[in-house]
Amino acid sequence: MKKVYAKYFNKNGEVTIFQEDRCFSVLLQHRMVPGIFKCYVWNSNDLEEAIDNYKAGIDKLNNRVAARTCVANPNRRRKCSAKNCPKKIGGAVFWRMFRESCLNRTK
Repeated sequence: MKKVYAKYFNKNGEVTIFQEDRCFSVLLQHRMVPGIFKCYVWNSNDLEEAIDNYKAGIDKLNNRVAARTCVANPNRRRKCSAKNCPKKIGGAVFWRMFRESCLNRTK
């Protein structure tokens, strides 16, 4: 049985995050021209990764480039992710709650 967690849509298409058994999936239907869609599917066993893909899909529909670099340590720039979030600012818990508003997150 498929359980839909969230669905986002606008004039450019729609993004859906759902679960079947233990697998989480994100389906992006991007409208190229009226009546023609390009579809992308991301599968994951990890809900956190699926949520990241869902947010990336929303960014794609809105023609936004997600900020993806952490500069908390200027000498070592890293990809902005729960795994890489510095423990001194709160680690993975901080990242899950405040990633969109983090002052260390740059494009």
